[in-house]
Amino acid sequence: MKRSGRYSLAVLSGILLSLSWPQAGFGPLVLSALVPLLFVLRDFWRNVDVHRPLGNTFFYSWLAMAVFNGLTGWWISLAHWSGLVAVVFIAASVEALLLTLWVWVTRQIGERRGMWALPVFWLMHEWVLDSWDMEWPWLKLGYAFADMPLWIQWYSWTGVYGGALWVIMVNLLLFKWLQHPRAQWLKRSWQPAWMIILPVVASAIMYGKWKEKGEAIEVVVVQPNIEPYEEKFSMPVTDQLRIFMEESRKLVTDSTYYIVAPETMIPQGLDEDRITDEPLLRMLQSFRKSEGEEVHMVLGMNTIRRYREKATSTAREARGRGFYYDVFNTAAQLSNADSIPLYHKSKLVVGAEKMPFISVLQPLLGEVVIDFGGISGTNRTQSDREVFVSDDGRFRAAPIICWEAEFANFVADYVRDADANIFFAITNDGWWGDNEGHRQHLHYARV
Repeated sequence: MKRSGRYSLAVLSGILLSLSWPQAGFGPLVLSALVPLLFVLRDFWRNVDVHRPLGNTFFYSWLAMAVFNGLTGWWISLAHWSGLVAVVFIAASVEALLLTLWVWVTRQIGERRGMWALPVFWLMHEWVLDSWDMEWPWLKLGYAFADMPLWIQWYSWTGVYGGALWVIMVNLLLFKWLQHPRAQWLKRSWQPAWMIILPVVASAIMYGKWKEKGEAIEVVVVQPNIEPYEEKFSMPVTDQLRIFMEESRKLVTDSTYYIVAPETMIPQGLDEDRITDEPLLRMLQSFRKSEGEEVHMVLGMNTIRRYREKATSTAREARGRGFYYDVFNTAAQLSNADSIPLYHKSKLVVGAEKMPFISVLQPLLGEVVIDFGGISGTNRTQSDREVFVSDDGRFRAAPIICWEAEFANFVADYVRDADANIFFAITNDGWWGDNEGHRQHLHYARV
């Protein structure tokens, strides 16, 4: 294959992957999107007139994945161009390294067995994306069907990893099918066809049999839609809360049980040691009670916790004030209870909220890794999942903050460990403007 052909096929794979993503195109395209790239890589594991096969594998794989990440996540640049550059470079490099390793293995064990090593490598790759300190779960292959619930009811058994396995297997079968002589295509089409049709039919049956369970309640969700770059930090917080309360009053009825507000609706750091006495929360408590004693409110805020000494690895010094403090991206529940339960976001966004690999870098670089963690430094997290229990004990709400919703096993811990029976995904996606970003976020959350 000529070099221009390899370039074209690698770019085509990246474009097809992007066009298959929610709000951008048609999900089923992902079932064939990797086939052009597989034809490029075939030359490299077969040693067909190729110089430096592994180096070329990395380059063309990186090109395909960079196009995919760039076209699908372009909206990240609306917050800052460096975010998109980091995502494209790092994510594409990890995926290219994975495919290079797979090609090397295929060269060692032969094409027949090597084909089936790809699903194993890819699932390991997606698990790493969820687990290491530079998480990037956004473009896991199973999310291509996030806006097609009729097709993926079986995700309840396999999770989104099952979707990735399905995508890889179908692409491999189509790749194998296309290598047969055209005269045999119809005869051999049953192999990729059953792999596509059976999961969809099974899902449709599950979807048709589904019946809602549990108690229905009324939830009012309010997004004040305050401009997040300047207005959010220049407008007095009390004015922002008044906007929120005015919008809420338009929607609350006698049947409303929960009012849900976005992430960091209170942007200034409230002191957790005197959280019940904070004037802003007293203002919201007064409003909540005026709408009904049974009404609960779940909202996001920034909070701090003070220490006399450096008590944690993320604590930073309040210079000249004689104390250290941690910063949290926090969810809280307001109700008739005497205390206010808090939950701290525990899947942080690299660059915006944390410095990755802090335990390794801090001994080498000192406190600079805390200060460079993000806009406000490296935030503190918590190790376990906690729920907000309603006053009457009927509901156990999981406060999922921002992209925590994209970590399926993490969210499942709310049910496994804390018996959650209602989920609130609170986020503030105004950072990205009116584009695919926040819509993708919505679809991912329901998966």
